[in-house]
Amino acid sequence: MINNIYKQKGWTATSAIVRQNRVEVKLAIDHRYNFCCSKCRTVLKTHSVREICVRDLPIADKDVTLFVDTMQGYCAYCKRYLTLRPEICHPSYGYTWRLMRLLSRFLVHTSARFLEEEYSICYTSILRIDKEVLENDIPKPRLKDVQGVLIDEKFLGASQGFVTVCLNAATGEPLEMVRGKDSHCLDNFFNRFDAKEKNKIKYLGIDRSNAYKAAAIRHLPHIKVCYDAYHLVSNMNQVLDKIRRFTMRHPSYTLEQFMKGKRYVLLRGRENISQDARATLRELSALNRDLYIGYLLKEQFRQVFQTKEVNTATLRLILWIKMCMRSNVRILNNFARKISEQFNEVINGIRYKINSARIESANAAIKRIQAKACGLFDVRYLFLKLRQVHFLRLQRMHKTSRTFYQQI
Repeated sequence: MINNIYKQKGWTATSAIVRQNRVEVKLAIDHRYNFCCSKCRTVLKTHSVREICVRDLPIADKDVTLFVDTMQGYCAYCKRYLTLRPEICHPSYGYTWRLMRLLSRFLVHTSARFLEEEYSICYTSILRIDKEVLENDIPKPRLKDVQGVLIDEKFLGASQGFVTVCLNAATGEPLEMVRGKDSHCLDNFFNRFDAKEKNKIKYLGIDRSNAYKAAAIRHLPHIKVCYDAYHLVSNMNQVLDKIRRFTMRHPSYTLEQFMKGKRYVLLRGRENISQDARATLRELSALNRDLYIGYLLKEQFRQVFQTKEVNTATLRLILWIKMCMRSNVRILNNFARKISEQFNEVINGIRYKINSARIESANAAIKRIQAKACGLFDVRYLFLKLRQVHFLRLQRMHKTSRTFYQQI
């Protein structure tokens, strides 16, 4: 039975010793097998043989150690030496591929500290093992059929700063993650597309960042820049909160007592407020005109992005800008003036139905990955983990074949 479990091509299990807390298995070279050069297929001559220790999957709560004979062969035709080992053994790590893949899969659902206690492997080694598995198993991003790109920044902490995340707008597949959020951080990403692939990219979904817009136009002059509704409504909420803070600098006693605890009544959507909150808003219309006008224009701004027809949304946005300019509220005037300057980008977001749910989901996944890894700031590793989460989600939805982690 041991031979059936551990037999490899060119190796055979000759013995197994069961000790108190571990199992030791000996894998010896099968001399009936002819090892050939991977380049010219010439039979190799044995130069030397040495034994290495490799840790494998546990059996019945006992750790398994493989004592494997590795052979250094010489190819007379190529005049080079090759080191041969079983396929299950990693070339440089002292673990088998199936144990490494098991740890990588567990790390999706649990923390590295828990795996450290469970398998008696240092959590930093677990992170290195996970990165090695993902580098080997996760495929490279598909750039061939990309028609739209979503871009957003993610703050990793005061010591690490920002990273820029790029996703396929249609599938949500992570395409790139780089440090920084300036206009030059995406140059390498756009240069990876050839001329034919660049022509297929029609639109770019971003927030109101001029840096990403400049980078996209520099490499893709034909692209349609789209501002997503989530960030625009979020900006409008910030404007409304700014009006509230400006009003509360020198308020009357009645307004000060009335506005205590009313911040989220103003920021919450009209469809989500209770009857008491509606009565509060009616009282606010008599106490402070600017704040009430800001609330009404915030709700009308939300209705622009709830419109499905582009022409109707365009008319609503034009009317909203005119109402903001006539409101005589300086903060609203400034925000409406900026929206009018970016009018085409806002309408493009409605035309191409830009939804930031995918990119915000990726940002939330990065936060969970960092928590489970007990702090993770390697951008390449973070990008691989994000792609792993994406492919596992596709597998759960039965949209792709189960090609990953089948060796476990």
